[in-house]
Amino acid sequence: MAINPDLQRWVDFVDQINSEMDPVHQDDEVAPFIKDAEDIKKARAKKRLNYKLRKLEVEQKAILLAEAKQSIVEARRKFKSQPQLPYDYSQRPPSSINGLFREAMEREELEALELEQKAELYKQVMEKRAKELGDDWPRVQEMSQDPRLDHIPKYWPGYRGLIPNYFHDHPLIPPQKSNEPPAAS
Repeated sequence: MAINPDLQRWVDFVDQINSEMDPVHQDDEVAPFIKDAEDIKKARAKKRLNYKLRKLEVEQKAILLAEAKQSIVEARRKFKSQPQLPYDYSQRPPSSINGLFREAMEREELEALELEQKAELYKQVMEKRAKELGDDWPRVQEMSQDPRLDHIPKYWPGYRGLIPNYFHDHPLIPPQKSNEPPAAS
């Protein structure tokens, strides 16, 4: 079959165009523009999303603020509807020196009363233990509270006389006087 010369020229032209155009080179030149355009589109989409989120957040805060104000108004109304005492009798700090002294005296009296109650309670507990454990138990308990003197060191027999005998010529220790009368010269 014979090939039409016009068709042959067309095929040669298309082959020449394909061979002259380097697809890699073309992509290198166009790719940065495409990437930049995509980045710009993503940035704009992100801005729109952030704007919508801020707008929703502001609306939500406005709703919460209105609810909080409403609850405060209801709480005040509820508090005011309750019966109020005509006068507050709670204790206030004293306004004079005499008031301070009176408070101090009252506090001391309360502390003394508290000590008496503690002593009475201790006595009752000790009596109860004495009945349960026997008659000699309270005395043993009292003895355990006596001061102990066994931690104080005791001198050995004759120890007090040893130190002056060894250091009789020392100036801080006065010389011992002998019982013999002085020799006549």
